[in-house]
Amino acid sequence: MLLNTLYEVPTQPVQIAEGVRWSVESNAGFDELDPTTAFPAGVLETANDRPGKHTSYSVRVFKKERKRELQNVVIVSRERRGRTFDAEVSERFPEADQLDRIEIYRLRFASAQVANVRIRNDLDLMPQRNE
Repeated sequence: MLLNTLYEVPTQPVQIAEGVRWSVESNAGFDELDPTTAFPAGVLETANDRPGKHTSYSVRVFKKERKRELQNVVIVSRERRGRTFDAEVSERFPEADQLDRIEIYRLRFASAQVANVRIRNDLDLMPQRNE
């Protein structure tokens, strides 16, 4: 579900839900070949102890004249004020004049147990190897 669309880079972190926020950090991104080189990146932080574990969030960033969105390239764990967060860090964030839009999404899911349903374990779904 699309929660919000932004057309400008926010100057402060965007609080999406309790324990979930997104921001652009000036030195969060890094090059795997040269980890000492930092650059601006979008960071989606999700608290590990947040309520609503059956809800996930995503942020899609689109540049002008580019068909695909920015990709999240690394997930790191960080601590702040005694809480642990998973932080999804994007590739290099575009300059403000190159930004088309930022979309914030929420996905809710559930699991359920259905009574009186037999699970088949007699099926061999793996492809056969010719040796």
